[in-house]
Amino acid sequence: SRPGSASRPQPDPGQPRLDDASTAISDSLMARLPTRFLLLQTVALARARQLVTLSEFAKVALLTPTTLRAASLSVACPLVCSAAGVVGNDFDPALLSLIIAVPSSISINAAYTRRERALTCLARFRSATYALHHSIQRWGRPADRSRIQRENAALYESLCVGLESGGDDIMFRDVFRHLEEIGEVCESVRLSPRRAEDARDFMPALSTLLLSDERMLWQTIDELRMLSSTATPYLLRGFTVGGATLFPVLFGPYVANAVGAGSVLDTWSAYLVSFLLAVTIGSLVSIQEALEDCFDGDARLDDIALPPFAPP
Repeated sequence: SRPGSASRPQPDPGQPRLDDASTAISDSLMARLPTRFLLLQTVALARARQLVTLSEFAKVALLTPTTLRAASLSVACPLVCSAAGVVGNDFDPALLSLIIAVPSSISINAAYTRRERALTCLARFRSATYALHHSIQRWGRPADRSRIQRENAALYESLCVGLESGGDDIMFRDVFRHLEEIGEVCESVRLSPRRAEDARDFMPALSTLLLSDERMLWQTIDELRMLSSTATPYLLRGFTVGGATLFPVLFGPYVANAVGAGSVLDTWSAYLVSFLLAVTIGSLVSIQEALEDCFDGDARLDDIALPPFAPP
């Protein structure tokens, strides 16, 4: 050092430096930031899904003609009965609501069972088309390989139209036509494979697999057609819809009696109970109607989405 100048203090090697500590803190913050951001994003997505679920429930169960009609009658009928003096408490409203709620619950369970069977059938449809596609791509000639891919795509599009139409026979004509075309492709591969020696060595076993996959495809599509065209019997559906409409009317004298015999708080409680019972029964009937057809798209969150089951 030059004379007269103060010497700088040398840092102790055993003591941590300030720069190292700040760098460590900065690295820790940067490491925690993505985790916190992902957590916030997950919470936001969960809340958004809850809002979508609530809005879908309101559209499917609450904001329907059946529920709105039952809710209106649950308030109007007690008012009319009170004004006309038609009051009475000789019956149990819980028994009447049970008579309507039980058939609705049974219908909902039947619709859910049909939906699960339809999912199983769609999974079999996808596996059968994949198996036929890969078998013909491996053993068939170029013309057969391109044809099976084209027919599988056309079969899927026709099946979507047929299922969304409720299993209409006219709409399913194209489906069965494409199934026949797929059968012709399988027969072409069986008679003239890509290599001549395959006809002697592998074709007996391969023909069994092709025919088995083709048969499963036919059975699956026919079962899907029956599921899409089958619904709850009209007598049971008419009973539930009519019961949800008549329940507030029959329940009116009972509520009118509770309104006339109590205080203001009891009056509001009676109207609230009548309203909630009517909304509950109307919602059950509306949910049952929305779940009747799992392909029509009226219940967006509960209906089956067909694109995941598209063939290759």
